Amino acid sequence: MIRKTLQPAASHDNEKRFSIIIPHKDSMEWLKRCVHTIPKRNDIQIVIVDDNSRFPQNLWDAFLCEFPGVELVLTKRGRGAGYARNIGLSKARGKWIVFADADDFFYDGAFDVLDQYDEAAHDVLYFPCDSRCGETLELIEDRMPSIRRNIASGNIDGLRYCSVVPWGKMIRRELIEQKAIRFDETLVSNDVMFSLRLGHSAVNPGVIPSAPLYCCTRNITSLVFRKTWYRTITRIRVAKRANDFLYNHNLDRWRPPVMYVGDLLPWHPFSFIWGIWMYRDKRNPGKYFRNAFRLRKAFFEARRQRRAK
Repeated sequence: MIRKTLQPAASHDNEKRFSIIIPHKDSMEWLKRCVHTIPKRNDIQIVIVDDNSRFPQNLWDAFLCEFPGVELVLTKRGRGAGYARNIGLSKARGKWIVFADADDFFYDGAFDVLDQYDEAAHDVLYFPCDSRCGETLELIEDRMPSIRRNIASGNIDGLRYCSVVPWGKMIRRELIEQKAIRFDETLVSNDVMFSLRLGHSAVNPGVIPSAPLYCCTRNITSLVFRKTWYRTITRIRVAKRANDFLYNHNLDRWRPPVMYVGDLLPWHPFSFIWGIWMYRDKRNPGKYFRNAFRLRKAFFEARRQRRAK
């Protein structure tokens, strides 16, 4: 069941420049911080899709009073951020799509910079982001340092195939609709295949060489810190699909290294054998054995860390 709690004004339907899509789950204070950093303009559409949070209706009513221009969609499915972003895409009316996570935020002046590229011929524009601790807002190591490196060096292919997060991109909605690109509806890693297909489909991608425009926060409650059997299996399967996608398009140089298999060790001591099969390379037997060596290293490193706890 999907319930839209606020109908947007129709008078500006053809004037939307940006659609900002924000999936949300149980973090209303951070969501408010995020929305506060988006300018209140008639040409900016803010779509928030709540993924079955545990909040009563009166809290959402107060939220909409505080942010009257927001479009809020409440879902009762609890199917993850990928599902929520797909709902947001179905509601988007902007020329450009920009994704944000509810616990992240934009820096002052970010949209002044994005406005300068409104008439650009590019179909995807990548812009710099940095990372901060969610609780203290202290700068920390970038979650995706390769994005800033590739923007600085102008490495477009590196951005196409290594920027596997939804944020940090200004995407022409026409491209998403023409290519029918959507997010996987998995609990974790739901953005990887969306980002790969988007980068591969882009005809004229570009970069915005500026200071960071967006901040990705890291919180102790983030999904990246929650390692369970199901989440780890899901991450490995998505990583395998990403490897296969790049392999099938003769893009071997961008195939990611062996990932996540070591995280399975607490549940299954022989998971690295499955990992070798998952990351096998039929075209290059030598690479098969190199992957096996990496997995062996991951196995012993994970075991060492487990014993140290």
